[in-house]
Parts: sequence; structure tokens; C-alpha cells
Amino acid sequence: MFAYPDAQRYRLGVNYTQLPPNRAICPVYAPFERDGMGTVTRNYGGDPNYVRSTLSPGIPSQVVSDVRHTERIEHNAILTQNEIVVDDDDYVQPRELWNRVFDEAEKRQWVANISETLEDIPAELKEAVMGMFSEVDPRIGQMIGAKTKSNSRL
Repeated sequence: MFAYPDAQRYRLGVNYTQLPPNRAICPVYAPFERDGMGTVTRNYGGDPNYVRSTLSPGIPSQVVSDVRHTERIEHNAILTQNEIVVDDDDYVQPRELWNRVFDEAEKRQWVANISETLEDIPAELKEAVMGMFSEVDPRIGQMIGAKTKSNSRL
């Protein structure tokens, strides 16, 4: 048997959650559910298709650790996804991939691929990406930084 959301997507389309019988009582900020057949909302306007971003403020979420299903939701509240804190456990698998799977040629090719995608993005976002990859291995951030400087256009 199909789960209810699968059946609804099949019969009504991807925007089945916008229809009055399926709509949440409290508005839910979900810009990744938009466009397509059956759109009946303002479609989030110019908001990006993802939730947290330094490029667009979106709607900040409040982290709630102990939610009870019987809690009453405030009348003007907006529900969003709770943010998950990134810790060192999130870098274990990428670190293993970098250290145990990739050889030197694959590492250079991977850095070249990543640095090409960073050419046209704002400097602060570039720094954030290099910082994130430096958490996996400091050498990755250094290699990406050197490669993006050599690829930069004048």
C-alpha cells in the first residue's frame, strides 16, 4: 500500500498540501514545496528554494527540543524546520572518504571541480565553503583557496 502523502502526490500533484483539507492549521514555511500543478498560494515570491541561507533571510526558526503533540500552537505562529546543530560527527564520513578512499589524483580532481563552482559566488560564501571543507581536513580548505585564487578572473 502507498503511504498517504504518496497517494496524494499521485492523485493531486506535488502541491496537495496547499489544498484546504490538507493545509496545516498553523502556516508552515516550506519554500521547497512550490510551483508545479495545482499551486494555489503566492508561491513564496522571490524566496530561494531552500530554508536557511546567508543570501536570503527567509524566516528564522526557533529550536524546540521537547515538543508535545498536545501543545496548543499560538494563533500567529509560523512553523519552520528546526535547525540541527552541526558537530564533529557530521564530518566523520567525509573525512574517511578524503583520507582512505581518494588518492592524490582524485583529491586534486575533486578540488578542481569544487573550486570551479565557487568562481561566481560572493566572497563571504566562498570563505564559508572553504571553512566547512577545512573541518573535514585543513588541507582541503588550503587547496580550494589556492585553486580559486589561481582560477580567479581579472
